[in-house]
Amino acid sequence: MPCLLLARLLVAHLMPVKVPVPTCDQRTSVMVGQKERAAMWSVIKSVLAAFFGVQKERQRRTDFETGRPVVFIAVGIVMTLVLVGLVALVANLAAR
Repeated sequence: MPCLLLARLLVAHLMPVKVPVPTCDQRTSVMVGQKERAAMWSVIKSVLAAFFGVQKERQRRTDFETGRPVVFIAVGIVMTLVLVGLVALVANLAAR
């Protein structure tokens, strides 16, 4: 779980922050929070799909046109570390 927390903090730090326009309506800030959360999950889903080689061409184009490369690279590195950690854990458990 620490790796997932690190990934979440890293993505949150690297993703562009959208500051809501100050209004009396509370729905504005909720909608912005939902968009940021959706963007984070979109990046994670795209990186996972690319990991397994099943990403659709349309999604790949959208990622390259709208996403920041640094975010995708950071998420990819974190997910690689998580994968290596899981493989090492399984190997240690199997060796016992």
